[in-house]
Amino acid sequence: GLDGKHEFRFFIGEDKGWIKAFLWNHVGRKLDVPTLAAEPVELWVNGQSMGTYILIDGWNPNQNIFTLQNIPPEGDRLTIRSIDAWYNRKDPSQPPRSIPELVRFLTLVSASSDQEFRKAAGTLIDIDAFLRWAAMTTLSGNFHKQSNVDNLNFLLNEETGKIQPYFFDGDLTLLTGSIDVSEHRIINRLLSHEPWRQQYEAILKSYVLNERNLMEDLAFYDGEAKRILPSIYRDTTKIQTSS
Repeated sequence: GLDGKHEFRFFIGEDKGWIKAFLWNHVGRKLDVPTLAAEPVELWVNGQSMGTYILIDGWNPNQNIFTLQNIPPEGDRLTIRSIDAWYNRKDPSQPPRSIPELVRFLTLVSASSDQEFRKAAGTLIDIDAFLRWAAMTTLSGNFHKQSNVDNLNFLLNEETGKIQPYFFDGDLTLLTGSIDVSEHRIINRLLSHEPWRQQYEAILKSYVLNERNLMEDLAFYDGEAKRILPSIYRDTTKIQTSS
């Protein structure tokens, strides 16, 4: 692909929250949580400017990434009963029931006892990666955008043989108090075990209590706003920016 990319996906800014997409790349790099690279671009078609869009990288076709089919959510997907709603981005034609890692993953997440889950979780999923993802999702304000029913993407790391989460299309909402983790079964089960809860809290505290992070993140946000606002104001090709 061009510049090593295999797919180009253009989104209107309102669909991806404008600077939000870039901010999560920035935070993800600091927390070592995988995201899809995003950048603002001006799209030209046949010599005519189509205005400002958000370009987000496509998924790596060489990676085993388990994700949901593009069908309307119909209840809980993080369960073995919903395995047919999943597919592997590397080989979409492969029946999900024939993917042993996916079968074991969904079975462990949804059909194991607490004792079984705590004993086997570390052999199948990258617990540290999930807890760092959980800390980043907490910073986003809620777990509803990436939940049991939507925006789920799990990478099978071929080096470790374990599954880890991608942060994808997360929200950016005001933190007003408690964060509800019941919308994400894996995080709910991990945080119900005190040692893992303490590890998660240590990751989150290390980030939020470091004043440098706040200064860096605000400066990044302000810098991206300053960079993109002129092109937004010039864009009269779309209803949202025209208004």
